Amino acid sequence: MTQNLARINRVLATRWYDLLIPDADLAALQERLSDDPAGGKPLGMHRRNLYRVFNDRELTTGGRFYGGWWQSVPKAYRRHLAVNGKRMVEIDYSNLHPVILYAEAGATPPVDCYRGIFDEVTETKGGAELRSMVKATFNAMLNAERPLRQAPKGIEPGKFNMSWPSVSNAVRSAHGPIENKFYTGAGKRLQRTDSDVAERVMLDFIESGIPILPVHDSFLVHEGHREFLNKSMQSALVEVCGVETKLKVIDADLSSVVAEQAADRAKDPEDFGPQTSLDISEILSSQEGYDRRLDAFFNIEQA
Repeated sequence: MTQNLARINRVLATRWYDLLIPDADLAALQERLSDDPAGGKPLGMHRRNLYRVFNDRELTTGGRFYGGWWQSVPKAYRRHLAVNGKRMVEIDYSNLHPVILYAEAGATPPVDCYRGIFDEVTETKGGAELRSMVKATFNAMLNAERPLRQAPKGIEPGKFNMSWPSVSNAVRSAHGPIENKFYTGAGKRLQRTDSDVAERVMLDFIESGIPILPVHDSFLVHEGHREFLNKSMQSALVEVCGVETKLKVIDADLSSVVAEQAADRAKDPEDFGPQTSLDISEILSSQEGYDRRLDAFFNIEQA
């Protein structure tokens, strides 16, 4: 286990990971994270070493990978992550813990384990926000070792005119085949399982010298390795759990690239290319921060 972690970290250290967003946007994000009342911290892009956190001495619970600065990037910004200046794609396991539990119970899970909990009108009206609450409720009920008397922090049934007991009971009723797993602390055991799946996926890439960024049950790689990641994630899940699940692809945000290309075409309709300054200080001052950081990384690597 320790040797595998060292191998993963060695490959991670050979690349530079950044957010391809304007300096002003990055500064605003850093300020937002600093002011986060939930205890958020500014992104430290030097933090690239992973470690595993277990919940018991026997190493049977927990085990997820932590330490990478990209894991603190808000979900909406992960589409801007890049490796050595190249865009990345993120692929996520859908319904991972419920799918594993249903497989253990020898039952077939619903298409979406966080939908169909309430009547059709409520589901339609609640939309994606209701689904997010159900997912958070499901996970809280799996991680808790005894029934919860009130909604955990961050879960607000009142927004949907519901009480915590009614939501908890609805989730249990909708998942009869695995109802006995709620309020048993099973989620911590499942974290050990999904972290072992994650290790297999990462080792697949590391053996080829390809860096891969884990975010618990999703992974980011260079866009060109999309199919490799797709196959590796399904293969690892089958090897560890004997089951497959849907994978959700989150593509890189290319809107800024498209806008920049359109602006260049507008300035240069005859396509002669932009006029380049011969003044190196002018060139450097025009670079965005991510370009300067990447150049600095390459200079350190070559020193």
